[in-house]
Amino acid sequence: MTDEVDIEAVAEQYVVTDRAPGTARDIGPRLEALAAAVAAAGLTTSGPPLARFYTWDPVAGGDFDVCLALLPAPDGALPDEVGGYPVEVIPFQHALVMRHAGTYDGLATAYAALDDTLSALGYALAGPPCEVYVRGPRDGAAPAEFVTEVRYPYAR
Repeated sequence: MTDEVDIEAVAEQYVVTDRAPGTARDIGPRLEALAAAVAAAGLTTSGPPLARFYTWDPVAGGDFDVCLALLPAPDGALPDEVGGYPVEVIPFQHALVMRHAGTYDGLATAYAALDDTLSALGYALAGPPCEVYVRGPRDGAAPAEFVTEVRYPYAR
């Protein structure tokens, strides 16, 4: 795991999203369903999948969405929905970012470091914390080789 918290400018993204309550076990199947809907619509994804957490408890789960970034069609158009899933814009934002290498069980350390940094800087969350699954099961990686980027969008 890297132990550095960075401040990054995160570009605007168009995403197809599935928001519902659930647990961590629901993330993979929901991402697979989104990917199938995107493929059936003849669209292309751009970048790794992500999840945004509106409420969360590591045991009970919570309210979250899973998202796939979309490339616009050749004419620049994007649909309002894909296979019944809404398409929305995640706006440009500044975020505290920490990259975690290893199993998802170790993400608590990244969240603790981000909480500490947010507090030390006197910043406040300006949106839901986000996990970007840079390398994971979809890539055939072993759990020890997973790379997850945890983002905290912030306001000063």
